[in-house]
Amino acid sequence: MKKLVLLSLALSSVGAFSASEYVCKNSNKKINLSLSNPNLVLKMSDNKSLTLRYSKSTSRGFNIYKSEQSKAKLKFDRGLKKVIVKLNSKSLKKETFVDCKKIVKVDPVKVEPAKAEVSTELEVTSLPKVISTKGEHKIFTKYGQLAQIKYKPINSPVSFKYDVLYYIPKSLKGKKGLKTLVFLHGGGASTSDRAGSLSVVRSYSSDLIQIANKLGVVLVLPSGSGINWGSHMLSYLRDLNTTLRQDLDLDPNGIALSGHSMGGMGITRTGYWLTDDYSFFLPVAAGLDSKNLTESNMRPYFNMTYHHLQGLRDHFGVFVTRSKQQEAFIKKMEVKYGKKSGFTMEFYNGSHNYPLTRYTQLLKSLFKTSSRNLYQKELHGKLYFRDEVLNNQWSNGNDFYLAPRNTYFWLKATDFREELKVIDVDAKIQNNKISIKIGEGVKTLRVYLSSKMMNLSKEVEINVNGINKFKNIPTLDQDLSQEIKKDPGFKFDGYIDLTI
Repeated sequence: MKKLVLLSLALSSVGAFSASEYVCKNSNKKINLSLSNPNLVLKMSDNKSLTLRYSKSTSRGFNIYKSEQSKAKLKFDRGLKKVIVKLNSKSLKKETFVDCKKIVKVDPVKVEPAKAEVSTELEVTSLPKVISTKGEHKIFTKYGQLAQIKYKPINSPVSFKYDVLYYIPKSLKGKKGLKTLVFLHGGGASTSDRAGSLSVVRSYSSDLIQIANKLGVVLVLPSGSGINWGSHMLSYLRDLNTTLRQDLDLDPNGIALSGHSMGGMGITRTGYWLTDDYSFFLPVAAGLDSKNLTESNMRPYFNMTYHHLQGLRDHFGVFVTRSKQQEAFIKKMEVKYGKKSGFTMEFYNGSHNYPLTRYTQLLKSLFKTSSRNLYQKELHGKLYFRDEVLNNQWSNGNDFYLAPRNTYFWLKATDFREELKVIDVDAKIQNNKISIKIGEGVKTLRVYLSSKMMNLSKEVEINVNGINKFKNIPTLDQDLSQEIKKDPGFKFDGYIDLTI
């Protein structure tokens, strides 16, 4: 007797939608799913479950997780029309799902998942379409007061929600193109639980609200919520930026990241992975761990504005030492690369506390002079694929998500040969010629093009590791509406896909 499997379609949209039931037959060893739905859950009759999470960021953006930590990888075609799933676990050994037929329609007012009891082989050829709720369920809505929300990163497969405080000056109501300051709190051991983290966040709020009113900027205060500022920051902050850009009339290229003490440390560890997300970085009273002081990690400083403010009388003397080491290291790199980076180390005769007057002056100056530029003609970055949920000694029993870092400005690795490997990439545009040097591990690479970078009415040549991969007048007819919806500053004209 074949094992029965329940296919539960758990939709992420909170708006009304129509759900459907399917009945399916046995066939070959593939499962084809439409991509109209971002979240799916497979539940077996033995009550074990596999969760399927959809992310457009990478062709391996689908992972199936279950309690035993076994996974099944999903691949989809370049046009994002179909997913071919190969299941590989003790419960489902490459069994497939084909030939499903829709049999029931559910009242669209009821927010319920679509369900179907099926054999061990089924194919879903049509799924309910998620209705966009952009503009209907905004979460950043209050002006003139310090407000608090529970925030779940939009691409995270785990249910954990972070505490986020924010403040929008009343004077900004109705205005567009707003500058935004995202500030990471300090705190160390005092933030080892959710309540402690939130308390420390509030301790910074008085000074920062004063700055927000004075400079006329949106203030966002994410809490580490007991996990503090580790590797989970990448997906947390990137998703938070996406939500901010969709909720508010921000300048999409005017979001800055700053932090003090532990928050500044978080920036030193992850800023080089977030280079193309922010207009500038401003850590205060922190120091890059010497194990992270490598050329690979420092390369992105040539594509960012990074200003470190460090007191010479900081009672954490190691921060002073590390800051001096980083400054010297990057100066040597500037000589090697023959150009200035965007790194500035500013020492002042002060302690661990941030100097409020100087800090405010710096913010005012940096907001005026620094803007994110996605169309830089020379890139020095790195790519990395890791797509999994972890739970370690730093997360206090909470699951957290590590997202792929597969984009760098106008380059995107759409498939990797190797996971968990850092891959350095250099790219340079001269006239209409793009030269890319990339390390081993990337299988396919997408190159986004813009008229801000070159003349797209003429022939474009792309060479990768000295080998010509493209030479033609580009036909740029791809639909980038989803990318622009996530980031209104992402105004590319199209892209070229290359096999490496």
